[in-house]
Amino acid sequence: MIGIICATDDEIRILKNDIEATETVNVGTRTFFVGNLYGKDVCLVQSNIGKVAAGVTVALMAMRFKVEGIVFTGTAGSVCSDCGLGDIVIADKLVQHDFDIPWGPMFRIPIVEKSYFDTDKALSERLMKAARDYIENDMKKEIPESVMKEFSLSGMKTHTGTVASGDVFVRTTEKKNFIRENVENVKCTEMEGAAAAQAAFEMGIPMAVARIISDKADEDGEFSYDRFVETASSLISAGIVRNLLKNT
Repeated sequence: MIGIICATDDEIRILKNDIEATETVNVGTRTFFVGNLYGKDVCLVQSNIGKVAAGVTVALMAMRFKVEGIVFTGTAGSVCSDCGLGDIVIADKLVQHDFDIPWGPMFRIPIVEKSYFDTDKALSERLMKAARDYIENDMKKEIPESVMKEFSLSGMKTHTGTVASGDVFVRTTEKKNFIRENVENVKCTEMEGAAAAQAAFEMGIPMAVARIISDKADEDGEFSYDRFVETASSLISAGIVRNLLKNT
């Protein structure tokens, strides 16, 4: 059984509608849906926003449902110049850009002694194929033409690189530049992935992360994020998961 995690209502909405749940389990403030999704056995849950929420969710999923792997999907703000709105980033590494202690290397987490957490290579490769299949075969069928034009989605691309996570919605050029200058091969920033990856590492569970670029992580980020999530990203996120499960 594979675990599927999304952070927000919008990101998980379609998946919740599509899952044929055989069991609904409430653990603390989380509701886990266990059942069949696009032909595969899954455990689906909304983590809610932030690193603590993501880490707790992964730990609960690992201990309670014994998943064999975890996929975290949702939105992110672009940090690199070649990641445009609607592009899909498949993480090969994740880092907590707001973790700072006055000793040791930048971003390094004590105990595990790591700054960057690797994703599972095989699962990430399957997730990348699912993302490319969605762009090539499904996107124009599902996203209205008016939305495609509004956000210039016809040129959507996929990327591999580092996803930087922190407990802040990055919306200033100053913070964006800090991340760009200090994180290796960074592509985008969000609020959950690296904490989820740390929890998965500590629990010994393979993990992959897909992020859809929803804003530029600058002063205009809030506006573009709200509109893009409302009209497009939930469809893209669900489509990637659907292709992954159908082809696994």
